[in-house]
Amino acid sequence: MRRWMFVPLLIGSCVVAFGIASGAEDGQKTERADLVLCCRADNDLYQVIGNCGVKRSRYDSPMVAVKSASEGVGVLLLADEYPDKPLVIDPAVFQLAAKKRLRLYVEYPKAIPGIELAASRGTRWERGVIASDAFGSKLKKMRIVSIHDCHFIPTSVDKPHMVLAKVAGFDTAVYGLPEKETWPILFEHPSRKVLVATTKLSQFVTARYAPTDAWGPVWRMILGWLRPDVEFPPLTWTPTVRPSHARDESFPADGELQAIRRGTEWVLKSRMLIDKSWHGRKFKTWDERFSLPMGDGSAGILEGFNSRIRYDGSQTVRANLRTDANLR
Repeated sequence: MRRWMFVPLLIGSCVVAFGIASGAEDGQKTERADLVLCCRADNDLYQVIGNCGVKRSRYDSPMVAVKSASEGVGVLLLADEYPDKPLVIDPAVFQLAAKKRLRLYVEYPKAIPGIELAASRGTRWERGVIASDAFGSKLKKMRIVSIHDCHFIPTSVDKPHMVLAKVAGFDTAVYGLPEKETWPILFEHPSRKVLVATTKLSQFVTARYAPTDAWGPVWRMILGWLRPDVEFPPLTWTPTVRPSHARDESFPADGELQAIRRGTEWVLKSRMLIDKSWHGRKFKTWDERFSLPMGDGSAGILEGFNSRIRYDGSQTVRANLRTDANLR
């Protein structure tokens, strides 16, 4: 008998219930999922597609996910331990998927049959660039996308859909792609029904991948490739960092006053004001300061947050004292 356990999940201020299937079938019919995912329950993609009404099921290992998938269902094997550890997939998983005629999406893999992969590396100046017409009119070739602090598995393939490269331009690679040092990060396997991402694309919400309106078309393309027989709904989500007002929203009469108040509150909540007890203390992590008293400004204020966004969406703090705001 297949049993269902309904688990409440807190998303923002709403509680959403989702079903997790367990046990073996005994002839009873169950609702077929459009997509099967191998990932943690807090994965951005898993949450977004569920909130948008996509039928999906989730498992904790690639083999169990492929075994559980019905023929024709798309399977996504996602990299929970990115960037520390690439996703390890047993070759038997690919064999079983081919036998069941499943389409696979795999990200940040340690190895893929038939493709030579190097060791993972990071980026410095490289940015994501759309390299094919697969994403439709809303995301054209040479469009630049941001995959912050990207770690990826170097390889070489023909006709990738998305690449990493050092390019010039604000939102478009105005001079095209360089002849060398162009790394594929999303491509189709040349001989298998496998779509490969050499980095983690599925953390696009928490990691603040940008621009926000580019990642809907990216995932629509991936999901459409996995299930060409299914018309998926538009994917929508609330960015973790966003403007206070929408583009077409009227600016409130007290908008300037609100901005001043919120700016002042930010200085306090960010804990940039140093307390005298901090002096001489070495923090192993920046979050340790939240357990200490907050200063009143008399001991100075820290420089501020670095502009670089880390792979998990966080930003580091410049721990130097601001010389133009130090009252000591």
